[in-house]
Amino acid sequence: MKKEINEKTFELNITHELLCRPINWFIERHFLFRGLIKSDLKKKNEILKYLHTIKFYSLGLTQDEESSPGGGYDVSININDSSVVDKRLLMLQYKSGIHIEYSTLNNSIFTKSNPPSEHIKFKINDAAKNEQHIILRKLSKSKGINRNSIMYVFPRITNRTDFQSKIGKLVEYSSFVPVREIDRQASKKGIIIKKGDIHHYRTSYNGLKSEVNSEPSDFEYDDSYKYKLIAELICIRIERIVRFVVKSNERDKDNLKYILDDLIDYNQFIYYNFENTQTEIIRNKVKSYIKSLSENLNSNREITKAPSEFTTILPKGGIKLNFEEKYDLSSINYQIF
Repeated sequence: MKKEINEKTFELNITHELLCRPINWFIERHFLFRGLIKSDLKKKNEILKYLHTIKFYSLGLTQDEESSPGGGYDVSININDSSVVDKRLLMLQYKSGIHIEYSTLNNSIFTKSNPPSEHIKFKINDAAKNEQHIILRKLSKSKGINRNSIMYVFPRITNRTDFQSKIGKLVEYSSFVPVREIDRQASKKGIIIKKGDIHHYRTSYNGLKSEVNSEPSDFEYDDSYKYKLIAELICIRIERIVRFVVKSNERDKDNLKYILDDLIDYNQFIYYNFENTQTEIIRNKVKSYIKSLSENLNSNREITKAPSEFTTILPKGGIKLNFEEKYDLSSINYQIF
């Protein structure tokens, strides 16, 4: 069956949702229009301009980065953008799937006799000469990279009409799965994804039933990864706008403290942007970060860094990764913001 939506379409739209929509909405509505520098139109315009010029990038690795003796090679991940102090790396490998009425595999949880049997099937390790998963696994184990910052994104959407109706909330209808979590659960069932082997990730449209196969094996999908990631992205943007305000004018600190204290209990924006009941995860993590940020500002301490469980902070010189073998990295993308 032919796919109606390609992976690049999902990548462009979901990445935009993650890094732009709810976070800019939150900052503009609450930081600016609930009291911050209300009387200073010039300052407000400066902040708005700053918000809309913050860049994020989706980049691709190439097969030949830096050749080195012995058959191995190095790959550098970095970006030249002096406007951002702490650049963050997020590696999301988007997949597009096809609709399946039911599975004919023995022991599958999606057989006709085990409704609901309708599901989406995604291929794993099908790209980069059937080594894509192996490359992602190696990246997730690389020094300096947070293991949870390497994830698959499985959008639970298979036709264009459904896709168009969900634009703006595609994140809600996607499963975010760390690469290492697939390996962890698969290995407990004796499944190892090897070079040259194509496997499948299958999930119900609501995301509640999942399995990995060649030989079917139940997969316990944890939706909280997605909401923890979203919370972290929001905290990063809050940190950056606070740093910008303080750097621009030290006198704005007192007004900023007032706004932060007010925001600790005012996270209603989350409910306007996300429908899932797990939005409480976002609410609590953002609240915890704002509280720490506010306490440090009130005590004239360093501005609290946003969490980095699901994103990797790039050092000034970037990250250099060494591979013992030469892989085709042309299908591996990453986001820097």
